[in-house]
Amino acid sequence: MRTIRRCLIYLTGAVLIVSGQIGSCHAQSAAGAKARSESSINPLSPESEARITDVVRNTAAQGPGGAQPILAGRNVAPLTYREAMQLGLRRNPGLQFQKQVSAETEALALATQAAFDPVTSVGASYARGVTRDRPELITRTRRQEPDFDAFQKAFERALQNGTTTPGQQISTCNLSVDGQPVAGVAEGNPTCTPTVSSAVEFASFRGRRPDETIGFFAQAAKPLEYGASLSLAFQTSYRPRQSPFVTLSATDFAFVPPNLAYTSTLSMGFATSLPFGRNFGPYGTQQATDVKLGQLRVARSGFEFGAVTESTLLAVDNAYWDLVGSLRVLQIALEQKAILEQLRKRAQSSYKLGEVNEYSMNQIDARLANTLGREALAWNGLASASEALSNLLDGDVQDLLLPVAYQQSLEQAPSVDLNAAMRNAMERNADVKRTEALLEESRITLNHRANDVKPDVLLNASVSFGQSNSVFGYPNFGNSIGNIFNPDVRTAVLGVTVRIPIGNEALKAALSQARVGVMQARDQLAQTRNQAVQQLTASIDALQSAQKQIEISRVNMNLAEDAFQAATRRRALNLVTEFMLLEIQNDLLQAQLNHADALVQYRKNVARFLAAQNLLSASVNE
Repeated sequence: MRTIRRCLIYLTGAVLIVSGQIGSCHAQSAAGAKARSESSINPLSPESEARITDVVRNTAAQGPGGAQPILAGRNVAPLTYREAMQLGLRRNPGLQFQKQVSAETEALALATQAAFDPVTSVGASYARGVTRDRPELITRTRRQEPDFDAFQKAFERALQNGTTTPGQQISTCNLSVDGQPVAGVAEGNPTCTPTVSSAVEFASFRGRRPDETIGFFAQAAKPLEYGASLSLAFQTSYRPRQSPFVTLSATDFAFVPPNLAYTSTLSMGFATSLPFGRNFGPYGTQQATDVKLGQLRVARSGFEFGAVTESTLLAVDNAYWDLVGSLRVLQIALEQKAILEQLRKRAQSSYKLGEVNEYSMNQIDARLANTLGREALAWNGLASASEALSNLLDGDVQDLLLPVAYQQSLEQAPSVDLNAAMRNAMERNADVKRTEALLEESRITLNHRANDVKPDVLLNASVSFGQSNSVFGYPNFGNSIGNIFNPDVRTAVLGVTVRIPIGNEALKAALSQARVGVMQARDQLAQTRNQAVQQLTASIDALQSAQKQIEISRVNMNLAEDAFQAATRRRALNLVTEFMLLEIQNDLLQAQLNHADALVQYRKNVARFLAAQNLLSASVNE
């Protein structure tokens, strides 16, 4: 009876190990036992994925045992691989910062292009005088003629007295005032002016209205490439006269209507640098160079954004699969703990019957304690992996990210075309494209520096049409503008200016520095290409090595499954001990863990292989 009871206990324990539930002790086929074993233990089966997901959810909700401090207050958030990668594209802080940098670079490029935009200005002016007196250097006829009789009588009295003032001598001279002879008086040593005119004098007319002027002006300038520029200026004004009299000569004046006071002026100019001179050509001016550099910086910013995108997605990919790996470690630890707890219960029963000694009990207890420690570490590892992924996704670190529906992505194996991969690495690699843009920028700078050391050869041409109201203006603005090409004054200028710099050491030093910059950019491009090739070949080697590791781990896992099935059957026949079965079970679980880790590492190497070709973001968007 004791033997039958012992057989029942062992058979019950074997069924618990294989299926996780108490079953009957009747004989079953080897195929049926293997199917139950695979469905309950294999950590790569969909059923196993669903089971560990439920365990994590229940543990987070109830917080039992040592897992409670880790999961307390945490919200379990399921996350697929595709969702994680898309969240990385939308929310990663580093990627968002790089987007802002790209936007700023585009804005700066637009600002440099504004250097060739037309510059216009329009204005008006109005001035009004506060006085009504307007002095002018004009002449007028005297209104009162000289009183020659009174003058003659005064002269005669002076002669009778002998002096005009006490102590002053009087002499006479003949004078002619306005064509009539008169007697003149001179004091001291006289110097007589034979002729005196009193017909005209300088005068000031009182204005009939306040002094005021009105003016309008418009200017436009358009810088052109190759160091050229166009300019256009227009001005029209109203300047009325306060007097209708305008002096035509020293002795004549004419009556002019005061309302002919509207005039206009038009000026046009063109300036350009000539060939073989400074500022001529596509790299001549600083503005043209800045436009080309701005366009290249926008392109380089796009390549830098692509490089950051690939590196960010690679980090998210690795973090996600690290989370999957930590979940698998937790699953193995929980399954080992469940098996050990069942074994300990059976061992306690056998110990009471004297079939298991104290040493064996201590071994089981030590193994169980070690497993509990591994479980606690597994929970910590799951929480740490979740926080690392949350930081990359800019999420809440208090949420426990739980990978789901990852089995298909885990087992995906991309086709590897070495020729296409190498071509993509050279044509699409963001670091290579960025370095090529840097080389082109250094070449543009070199061309501009080489142009700066040339002499200045400038051509200037201008023409001006002007109107004046010194005699006749126009009665209104429309009439004045309509006669803009019927000017009073025409001015045309055409000239060539040549300036040869002497010394010019600063610009020559800048030219030498630009040459060094081009050589450094070439060396950097060659180094970047070599690094791209090395990264690609290393990723291919790692991918192929991971494929071999998957094959090896799969063979080992199959062998461990066969050994476990054989040990289970032999344990049912009491041909092996509980401890031997436990060791074989541990080997199976370790083999399954190694296989899962090999799949995770292979999936990481797939992402590394795609990132080396700048194809990881494209694979996410597919």
